Amino acid sequence: MFNSFIEFALPIFKTISILILIVAYLVWLERKVAAKMQSRVGPYSVGYPHGWLQPLADALKLMTKDDSIPKNSDSLLFNLGPVWIMVVSLASFALLPFYFNNPMLNVDLSFMLFIAISSLIIIGIFISGWSSNNKYALISVLRMTAQIISYEIPLVISLLIPCILIGSLSFGEIIRYQEDTWIIFYPLLGQLSFIIFFISALAEGNRIPFDLSEAESELISGYTTEYSGIKFALFYLAEYVHLFGICVLGSIIFFGGSNGPFFSSNILIVIKALLFFTLILFIRWSFFRIRIDQLLKFNWVKLIPLSFAGLLLACLLKYYMDLIDKISESIIHAMKNKDNDQLESLRAIKSALLLAKTQKNSNGEIGEVEEIKILQKLVKQRKESADIYSNQKRPELANIELSQAKIIERFLPKQIDADELEKIIIKIINETGAEGMKDMGKVMGIASNKLSGKADGKTISNIVRSKLS
Repeated sequence: MFNSFIEFALPIFKTISILILIVAYLVWLERKVAAKMQSRVGPYSVGYPHGWLQPLADALKLMTKDDSIPKNSDSLLFNLGPVWIMVVSLASFALLPFYFNNPMLNVDLSFMLFIAISSLIIIGIFISGWSSNNKYALISVLRMTAQIISYEIPLVISLLIPCILIGSLSFGEIIRYQEDTWIIFYPLLGQLSFIIFFISALAEGNRIPFDLSEAESELISGYTTEYSGIKFALFYLAEYVHLFGICVLGSIIFFGGSNGPFFSSNILIVIKALLFFTLILFIRWSFFRIRIDQLLKFNWVKLIPLSFAGLLLACLLKYYMDLIDKISESIIHAMKNKDNDQLESLRAIKSALLLAKTQKNSNGEIGEVEEIKILQKLVKQRKESADIYSNQKRPELANIELSQAKIIERFLPKQIDADELEKIIIKIINETGAEGMKDMGKVMGIASNKLSGKADGKTISNIVRSKLS
């Protein structure tokens, strides 16, 4: 029993430990990048010479601070809020292969499950601000709720575009698909979906220029105003955990995940995520904060319509790609399997051959007569090619052409014997009320359409002539 618990708990403990360590030094990285951009030194003394122990010092300071609960607040929800946000942020990493040999939950819908778990963060944020009995915290959570719910729409759609092109919602399949080319290099759709994802990720991660829930000049510290000590530390840590999760997600969906130009390893996911995080830091310290109305207007008027347009284009492109793949596979299958009698395979071959020589009738559609004519023409071409290869003493190619001709002939209607043919023509004459040779053209037209491919045209003409004379 105890050994089973250890086997279950050890991977979870390893994941959380590595994740907390990475996130702690993301704070250090942000402070160093900010200092570099502002011509400062940044963390230096604690862990000389570069402040390597600064994250540990900050953690100890926050854990030793006094913890207080505002008067007339809902103490249960007030204490539950930071715990909820931290647990949900960590739980989403059960689906992400963010370190080497991580035993991730490789389920078929791992992408959608990750999005679903991440979306639960807003509940913890709302109950924290609502229970604080503080008007600044309340305004902050109302802003945050509107912001996250609004920007989750383009975020999810931008991530669905690569998933549609790949044809899977599993992180494992998405990574394997990008072994040759990353999604970010996919013409037009790759760049469009990444730009939408990047903008939405800034809003989801509450980063400048979209950090309206923590606008210091307006709301003091937003929904964390009344929090102190370890509870504030949980909020602070959860924000970076969530942001790092978005960076890992971006590295998997758009930058190939564990696939690299020289080697493949899950450690590349972490490296790409850190580079993505650094890009977000440069954005943070380069732009100013926008207003809440500008934020929401930009999303609903521009970003969401653009994301839906990209989604529609991805669906059309996927349909076209699947059609081309089906045609290619059918032709190759027909060449390799000369005696394949499976109905689905034959229908696929028929579709491929018809699409290769499409001819449309007056209504812009391929009718039954046109199909038969196309198939007859293809049979004739294959047999002529077989004769040419035989004359060139290339029997292998001649046999392939003949086998293809036989497969196509299976779709042609069976020939009708003379007695049955005569009965059909007499029925046509009776239905049309034809009398004499003056109506021969009308009868021939109907008979030719109805019996195309089932009987020789000369035989049909002779029978019609004999019955009308």
